[in-house]
Amino acid sequence: SPLSPVAGLPPQLQCLKLHYNLSLGRKGALAVAQLLKAETALTSVDLRWTSLGDEGLASLQEALMANRNVLEIPVVGNELDQRGQEALALRLKKRMERGLPPGVITPGMCAW
Repeated sequence: SPLSPVAGLPPQLQCLKLHYNLSLGRKGALAVAQLLKAETALTSVDLRWTSLGDEGLASLQEALMANRNVLEIPVVGNELDQRGQEALALRLKKRMERGLPPGVITPGMCAW
């Protein structure tokens, strides 16, 4: 199931690596978004090559607005169109306007 990678994670978890999990997809992105809304310790979530698509990215963007600690979400290899990228830029701008750290949802690699 695409939701199983995020079920039952310890609350002190700081880095979550789900990269190269092509079955994660949009449904998995929704589960990760729920985790980000509830999780306070996560600082990095690696979602490279997970078949997120623009809908999955949108759910992550909403969750990023609620999470103060996430600083990095690499998303390379997820077939994002121009609309998804523009929505991402808007979310990051809104996050900065609210006084939260800008965070980074990048097409690049994790720093770990």
